[in-house]
Amino acid sequence: MLNLNKKHRYLLGCSYGPDSMALFAMLKNEGYIFEVAHVNYNLRKESTLEEENLKAYCANEKVEFHHLKVLEPFKGKNIEKACRDIRYTFFKKIIKKRQLDGLLVGHHQDDLIETYLMQIRRRNLVTYFGIREKTIINNIRVIRPLLTFSKEELVEYCHAHNVPYAIDKSNLTEQYLRNRIRHQIVAQLTPQQREKYLTEIRDKNQNLEAMFAKIKREKYETNKAILRLKEDEFLYALVFKGRKLKPDFKLSKKQGLEVRKIPASKKANVAV
Repeated sequence: MLNLNKKHRYLLGCSYGPDSMALFAMLKNEGYIFEVAHVNYNLRKESTLEEENLKAYCANEKVEFHHLKVLEPFKGKNIEKACRDIRYTFFKKIIKKRQLDGLLVGHHQDDLIETYLMQIRRRNLVTYFGIREKTIINNIRVIRPLLTFSKEELVEYCHAHNVPYAIDKSNLTEQYLRNRIRHQIVAQLTPQQREKYLTEIRDKNQNLEAMFAKIKREKYETNKAILRLKEDEFLYALVFKGRKLKPDFKLSKKQGLEVRKIPASKKANVAV
């Protein structure tokens, strides 16, 4: 069911939600060697109980358990980014100390489609649509083995194999854009509609790959050379060059077109 290397030793980032717990059970049932890492952000009253339940489950399954409890408040911070930074710093420390071969996370097909729909709505120029199966984050190898599974399939797997899990109630609110997309669009998709989106994502990524290959091959090093590109190629050439300098470089189509106007302008570019 999982396409992983059984000679490798992995770290599973586990929230105790149905996605990561289904992955826990699959890894165990299929004989993979792995350890578990859990971060308690102390943002919900249920979080301590969930941490204790996961610790007990790991002990019962004879799986090494690593945990971090965040005590410092998140006041005045982007909580989502702060949590992400904390957990990946923690994961990296464990992987290095335990000499593990990579991090496994429970992103699934619904997450992939949600991410794609958010990318389309935000109109930022991206270097990949949806979510990559394998990537590098914070200098650690990250693998997402569940991208072919829907959320519903993972919940069903937990029920069929008596796997415990908890639901983060903050994911049920429609206050945030991702949650609205999740509940109002992705959860309502038919199998045919899902496949349509997945095909769309594959096609767009193939087009991006071809475009980046051309940009890399032609080596558009000067501004004049870049300006000779077609509009889409020009915009992605900017992103390609920007990502070389800053991995999280972002650019909207509107911003890119404003940049293209600059060389043609007779005004001094004092604001650039």
